[in-house]
Amino acid sequence: ERNISTSGYQNINFSYYRKLEALDIADEYQVEWNDGTGWIILEQTGSNPADDSGYTLVGFNFSINANNNPNFRIKFE
Repeated sequence: ERNISTSGYQNINFSYYRKLEALDIADEYQVEWNDGTGWIILEQTGSNPADDSGYTLVGFNFSINANNNPNFRIKFE
């Protein structure tokens, strides 16, 4: 989990490369963000297996709740 203050910024975008290798039903991958009021799921595998052959670029444009927010957080699980 990482706090990333967006104070003074608007139109917040977040992107990363990820490679999910050999995740089976018992494994789970999840990315969430928090606007200071609670966690919101961006991406998850749930009970679905995943096996990427290469890195995948994933990106998100956040709602206005991310603008100018000192409590903006990202979490990878």
